[in-house]
Amino acid sequence: MALDVIQVEGCYVSSCLPKALFVPSPSSFPRSKRDHVHSSDVLYFKPKKKTVDAKSATPSTADNGLPVAGRQHLSVQTDLYLEELCDVIEEADAQCETDPLLDRPPSPLFVPAKSGPDVATQIYPGELFDFDEEVEPILEALVGQTLEQALIEIMAEEELAVLSDLQIDYEARRNAEVAEVKRLEEQERRLSEEKEKRIKEQEEAVSLEDEVAKKIVACIFSQNYLSELVPQVYKKLEAEGYFEVEDPEMLEIEEAFWPWLMNEVDSEIATLEASCHLLDTLIDDSIQSIAETSVIQPEKQNIYPETTKYTSEEVVEDAEVNENTEPNNASDETNEAI
Repeated sequence: MALDVIQVEGCYVSSCLPKALFVPSPSSFPRSKRDHVHSSDVLYFKPKKKTVDAKSATPSTADNGLPVAGRQHLSVQTDLYLEELCDVIEEADAQCETDPLLDRPPSPLFVPAKSGPDVATQIYPGELFDFDEEVEPILEALVGQTLEQALIEIMAEEELAVLSDLQIDYEARRNAEVAEVKRLEEQERRLSEEKEKRIKEQEEAVSLEDEVAKKIVACIFSQNYLSELVPQVYKKLEAEGYFEVEDPEMLEIEEAFWPWLMNEVDSEIATLEASCHLLDTLIDDSIQSIAETSVIQPEKQNIYPETTKYTSEEVVEDAEVNENTEPNNASDETNEAI
């Protein structure tokens, strides 16, 4: 091998050799760490090449088993596996017990020894403390405090009542002011609306007046223009023979007679319709009265059946005769007028 790795173990070796020489063997690493060991992390020593001189050739020190100068032989463990330690360790069970600590008892009270003779004093009831006298200031304080508190509460109630009255008055005044403000706002709104309405009406009236004035001007202009144009057109058409000279008698008949005739015919027809309507009413009334009479007095109808029948038939015939004669009279009057 060209390179030799120096493997050393043990405590003695670490004390003899420098620390740079203590490099673990890659084979001693676990497999997971063995792959991460690089050759740059291991310290190798490359032996120097020696020049061999033929004259000064001496037998090698390796042949006699002696170390090279500056080195020494050491025993090194080169086993690949660790040895199992099978020594039995002696064991023994032992136990101990401790008593609980007790609290220190309390120290006794110090009682001084008596010095001097014993003396007694007679105290009668009410001599040191009289309840009736001692309770008066306490009662005065309690009663005074109670009265003062009562007065304070009464004054507070009166003050609250006054404040409530003031609040009610303030709310009433405020409501009145709010109502007045609303009324003024509503009045102002109505006035503004009325003003806008008046302005709009005035604008419409002005625009209408302008339009009417324009129409009047246009009408006057058209009348002035047509007053000269129409006669000229009629004259031109008459000259060309489009209009014939009308007969004055026919003109008088068309303008006077026919309107009068139509008015007279209309009045006669209206009179005829009124008389027919009146006659129909009379006939209906008579028929209704006859029917009522026949229902109320059936015996009388049995006594005079022919008279009643003749009377009704006569009334109907008279009505038909009147209806036939009145149109004939109207037609005769029309023919006479024509």
